[in-house]
Amino acid sequence: MTPELITKIIKGRVADGTYGRGTVLPAEKTLAAEFGVSHWTLRQALQPLKDTGVVQAISGRGNLVPDPQAAQSAARQVQGIIKIIRERLADGTYAVGTWLPGTSVLAAEFDVSPNTVQAALRPLKQEKLLAALNPQGTYVIDPQHPCAPPPDTRSHHVAIEKVIRERLRNGTYPPGSRLPTYAELASEFGAGHTTISNALQLLRKEGLVSERQRSKRVYAVRSASEHPGADRNVTGEEIEQIARSRLSNGTYAVGTWLPSATTLAAEFGVVHATIREALAPLKGEKLLASLETLGTYVVDPQQPGVPPPGRTSRTVAYVGKVLRERLRDGTYPPGSRLPTNVELATEFDVGVNTISRAINRFRGEGLVFSGLHFRVYAARPLSESPGLASNATRVLDGDLKRGFDHA
Repeated sequence: MTPELITKIIKGRVADGTYGRGTVLPAEKTLAAEFGVSHWTLRQALQPLKDTGVVQAISGRGNLVPDPQAAQSAARQVQGIIKIIRERLADGTYAVGTWLPGTSVLAAEFDVSPNTVQAALRPLKQEKLLAALNPQGTYVIDPQHPCAPPPDTRSHHVAIEKVIRERLRNGTYPPGSRLPTYAELASEFGAGHTTISNALQLLRKEGLVSERQRSKRVYAVRSASEHPGADRNVTGEEIEQIARSRLSNGTYAVGTWLPSATTLAAEFGVVHATIREALAPLKGEKLLASLETLGTYVVDPQQPGVPPPGRTSRTVAYVGKVLRERLRDGTYPPGSRLPTNVELATEFDVGVNTISRAINRFRGEGLVFSGLHFRVYAARPLSESPGLASNATRVLDGDLKRGFDHA
C-alpha cells in the first residue's frame, strides 16, 4: 500500500469521526501492522497530515487529532487565571514583596496544567508585576525595591525531604505504595514543583523511592529504617535470584500466574524493563512462560504448553466491558477521575498496556478524556447523545467554573 493511499484513508477517518477531535491515533506500530507497511512508509503517510494540521505530533502521547474547541477553551483558561491573579494582586491577597503559591499549587487550584499557569503568569511578568527567581518561584515585585526578592520563608527541599523520610521510616508510606503526587505534596508544603522534585531526588539517590519518568508517579521502594546495604537500586540479576528462590520454595507455585509486571515493578521499585530483564533467563530455561495481554505463569512440566486458568477472560475486551458498565451505572460519574492505569492493572491483574488499550477505545467515543499528568476523567454518561467531550475548565463571568464542552 502506498503512502498516498494511507494518507487518504487516515484523512477520511478523521473526517467521518472514526478518529474524533481530541483523540490520539492508534500507535504507529499498530497502524503499520494494519496497513501492512513498514514504519518508514507509515511516517511518510503521516507527514502530509502533520504539515496540513490534520494531526499533530504530541511528545509522549503520539499523533493527536486537534480539537479547536479545546484550544479555545485553553485560551479562555489563561485569560481567566490572569484576571483572578490581577484581582488578588489588587486586593492584597498576593501582597507586595511576597511569594506566590507554587506553580503546581496554582495548577491544582485552577485544575489546569502547570504550563497553563506559566502562560498566565507570563504577561504579568512582562508588566513587571511579578518576577521569577529559580528555583524559589515567582514573587510580587515591590516597586520600592524592584530587584530585591522577598526572603524565602517557605519550606526548603531539605526540610521536606526529612518529613518524607520520616514517613518512609514509620510506615506512613509502606514499601510498594504510591506517594502523593507532586501537586499534592506542593500544596501540603506550600512549595513549588522544583522544590518537591529536589526533595525527592535526595531520596531517589538513596534508593528509598523510585519514579516512573513518564507519569511522574513516585513509589516507596523500602523503609528508611532498613539496612544501609540496601541504599541502591535493585538490579535485574537480584530480582532474578529472588524469583528463583520463590519458585524453589513454592511462593510461585507450579501452574500459577506470577504477579503482573506492574505489581513486581512497584514491589522492587524498578521499571518494567528491569522486570522483563530479570524474568528473561527463567523463560529461557522454560521455568516461566508468558501470554500476551495475560501475563507470566510458572510452567507445569507435566503440561508445559498449557497456561493455568483464571485469566483467560482478562483481555482488552473484558476490561473494556467492565469499565463501560461502570461508566453506565455511575460508578465513574461525569467529571470524576478514573483510577490510574497502574491501579486498574493491579485490580484486573493485567499489564498497563492492556488497560491503556481498553481506555483508548473510550476516548474515540468521547466517553473519557485525559487531563493533567495523563489522568483520565469520565466525560459523560453512556445514555447521553454521542459527542466528544473535551477536558475543559470554562471561564464564565471571569471566574473558573468546571464544566464540559461537547463537540
